[in-house]
Amino acid sequence: KGEIERRYTTLTRANDIVIGLQSCLDFEAGNSAAQALFDFYTSIDKRILQLHRTSNLEACSQVIQDLKDMREVWNEIDRGASAQDTPSAPISEPMAAAQPITVSA
Repeated sequence: KGEIERRYTTLTRANDIVIGLQSCLDFEAGNSAAQALFDFYTSIDKRILQLHRTSNLEACSQVIQDLKDMREVWNEIDRGASAQDTPSAPISEPMAAAQPITVSA
């Protein structure tokens, strides 16, 4: 759509969020899981940087889908942790208030 400034701002915000998530990793406690997450976030970071140089909507859509998939994994982990904390309480969408990350070309 020619909204270059908006695209730049949105991609930069998404990149900042990914770097923020990456910087919170605890490699001592997380071991191989922390390394796997670091690798995933590095991949996303690189792909977002590539989106700054291209108008590839398919690549953008794939980054968004990968982030949504990861968000769903975290939601499932959160639901599992909630179930262990309060086994008799029903679990209702624990992360429903979280805002999805969207990147538009």
